[in-house]
Parts: sequence; C-alpha cells; structure tokens
Amino acid sequence: MKNYVKLYEDFNPNEEKQKIADKRKRLKEKTENRKESIKRAEKAQDPTRVELNKTKLEIYNLDGEVLDKKDEVIDLRVKRIKEKIAKLYAFIRDQQRVDGSWLYSPDGNSFIDCFHSCIVLKNLIKASKFIALDNCEAVIHSGYNYIKQNFLSGNGLARRFSVSNKPSMIRYDLYDSAELMSLSALTGDHELVANLSRNIELSFVRGQDIYSQIDIIGRRRNKNMLRWAVMPYLHALSQLDGEAES
Repeated sequence: MKNYVKLYEDFNPNEEKQKIADKRKRLKEKTENRKESIKRAEKAQDPTRVELNKTKLEIYNLDGEVLDKKDEVIDLRVKRIKEKIAKLYAFIRDQQRVDGSWLYSPDGNSFIDCFHSCIVLKNLIKASKFIALDNCEAVIHSGYNYIKQNFLSGNGLARRFSVSNKPSMIRYDLYDSAELMSLSALTGDHELVANLSRNIELSFVRGQDIYSQIDIIGRRRNKNMLRWAVMPYLHALSQLDGEAES
C-alpha cells in the first residue's frame, strides 16, 4: 500500500485537474479573442486574415479535445490507484489479529515488531484521507491501541518486538521509536510525541552524534547511520517542525 499511497500523493490529481482548468480558461479567452479577430477581418473584407483566424480556431478546438482526454486519463489513473489501495487495504484489514496487531508475515514462524506496525498504520491513515475504506477508523484505532499497550517500555522508548521469533543482542532500536513518533504525530497524540522526542534525545543522542541502537548491556551502537535509523528520526522531527509552523 505504501507505494500506491505515495504514488497518489506525488501524482496529486487535484493539482493536475486545476492545471487543466487553468489551461481551459486561457484557451477560452484566446478563442473569444480569435472570434473577434474574425469579425474585424470580415468587416475589413480581408479573406486571408479570416481564413488564418479560422484555422487558429480549429487548432484551439483540437487543444480543447486534448485537455478533455487528459482529464479522462487523470480520472482513470485515480480510479486504478484507488482500486489497488482498496484491494491492499482489504488484505491488511483481514490479516489484523483480534488484539489489533499484525504479524510481519502471515506464514511461518513470524514476529510482531514496532516499526513495521507503525508503517502499516501510517499508510492506512494517509490512504483514508482520500479514499473511503470500509471500517478503516476501527482498524487504525485497534492497531494504535495495540502499539501503545505493547511497545512502550518503562523508560519511554519503543520496544523492538511484542512477539519475537529469535533472540537479539539489541535492546532498543532508534528506528522503532522514530516511526512511533512519526505515527503519533499523524494521530495527533501530542503527549506521546513529546515523551518519545525527549527520551530519544536522552538515550540516542550524544552531542552532535546520533546512535541507532542500544544493546542489552547498555552500549550505544551504529553512530550516525543515516538509513538505519538517523533519517527516519530526522523525518519524524521535521513533521514536528511542520506542525509547529502550522
């Protein structure tokens, strides 16, 4: 679903429709001006100018037909994207467990981790803003409650797993807390956002350096690793800056 949500956001059909509407308005003005030019040419008994302006009008009519087709393409593209999102949503909804969680995979010896659970919910929230998804609000509510009840640790950071399928030397991963902070910002849970932001800075940030992991004996590891997970953290912080500005 994430790719289709991003595709819809990047495509932005409303902006594309507005561009076409603006072009239609300019085309209408040009058409009216051209008709006036024909009248003046006829009055001046200038057949060459009359034919030239009539040819221009035919070109404008063709331009109008092109805009109509572009409008149809946008509608078709939106329809197909929404159909894909609805299909993917139906799978996500059906795979949600009674407690609100999702297994990483419905097959095999799977696990339930924090950041993938947050990513699922973030995309459900974004998708539900531009397409009606059956019972989506309840799905989001149940999933978010599960995350808050099962992934928040005593020190205010996000746990990595609520269900694990293998042991790990890593106790806390910045990626989990960053995605949970980003999700909380989307839901308007400002208290959790503030707590996570404060605890991430206390635990993972040292001066100008940001660490990505804390192991089971408390050592900070993977300093300034951008992909995992400094960039997700900075992205979450940028959402907070955007909220403050708005």
